[in-house]
Amino acid sequence: MYQEPYEMLIKSEVIKREKTKNKIPGFYNFIPSVYNVFIKMPFKKGKLAADEDIEMIKIQDLFQFFIYDFPFKIRNIYNLMEIGSYFDATILFRSLIESFIIYKYYILKKDGTGLSNYFLQISKVRIKDVFEKVIPGYYDSLYSELCKATHSNPLLQAIFRGNVSKDTPIKSNINNINLDWFSYVSNQLEPVIIGTVELYKYVYPNNTLLLDKNIKTDLNCIYNFINSDIEDRKRKYPQQKEMIDYYNEIIKI
Repeated sequence: MYQEPYEMLIKSEVIKREKTKNKIPGFYNFIPSVYNVFIKMPFKKGKLAADEDIEMIKIQDLFQFFIYDFPFKIRNIYNLMEIGSYFDATILFRSLIESFIIYKYYILKKDGTGLSNYFLQISKVRIKDVFEKVIPGYYDSLYSELCKATHSNPLLQAIFRGNVSKDTPIKSNINNINLDWFSYVSNQLEPVIIGTVELYKYVYPNNTLLLDKNIKTDLNCIYNFINSDIEDRKRKYPQQKEMIDYYNEIIKI
C-alpha cells in the first residue's frame, strides 16, 4: 500500500524508538532517575548565600536557570537520538557542554560578577581560554568535533545519518538506528549529568536533596549507572583513556 512520505517518516520514528529501547534496556531503567532528580532540583536549593556574599548571590541567581533548563535539554537530546537524529543531538549537546563549562569556570572562581558580565557580553574572555582552565585539551579534542556538527560540516552530516547501516554503509534505510552514534553523544553526556549535580551541591551547599528519600534513591541510581559505565569502558577500551580523563575533569569539583 502506498504511503505518503510524511506517513513513512512518522512510522519510521516509532520503529526507531522501539529498536533503541530493545537494544539498550538498561539505559531506560536509568534515565527516569535523571529526570526525577533534575526536575526537583530547582526547588531543593535550601538556604541561600548570606546577603554580604554578593558574588555567590549572583552565581546562585544565574545558575538556577541552567538547572531548571537542564532536564528539558537532555530530554531533547535523548529524544532526537531515539529517532535517529544523532547529528542534531550532537549540536544540542555542544550547546549544553559549552554552557556547563562557562558556569563551572566562573563558579570555581567564585566570580559572580564575571559570570554576569559574560552573559551580558561585557566580558572579553575567549571561550577557548575558559575551556583550557576547566579541562585542558578538551577544546581542541572533543569540543572541536562537536563544533563541526554545529557548523554543518557536510562530511559529518554524511557520517551521522541515522539511517545508514554500520555493516553496509552505502545501504540506506529510514528505519535503521546506529547505536555507535547514540553512544557517541550519550557517553559524553553522562559525566555532564554527574558534573552538574556536583556543581549544584557546590553552589547550593545548604541544599535539601538528600532529605527527599526518592531523590536519594534516584541519585544512587544515577551515580552507580554512570560510574559503572565509565569504569567498564576504562577496562574494555584502554585507548579511550584520554577521553575518560576528560570525563573525570568534568565531574570533579
